Amino acid sequence: NILDYDGSLFDRTQPTVVGSHLSWWNDGDGCRKHPEAGLWLCDWTPQRQLAYTDYEYPLAQAAHSNPMISAMAANNTVDMGGQFPFTSNTGVTGFGHRVWTF
Repeated sequence: NILDYDGSLFDRTQPTVVGSHLSWWNDGDGCRKHPEAGLWLCDWTPQRQLAYTDYEYPLAQAAHSNPMISAMAANNTVDMGGQFPFTSNTGVTGFGHRVWTF
């Protein structure tokens, strides 16, 4: 995700939060999915702040005791009905006013 300060990235006239294709980025009024890019575009407002959290999971230790984690680490993907990248970036980004559960 990014904060497009002037909206020019998608020919908008206001600051815009650009999220991924996931509905996680549909924050209600002022949000729409771009028809070609498939990304969520939301009007930036003072209430719509981006937030980031990071957590750690010792993958190397878990791989020794869990064959599924070991396989995911080997091919860098997670199969959950589709292929998702499995990287060392453990952070999660989203709207700060929402409740996040892990």
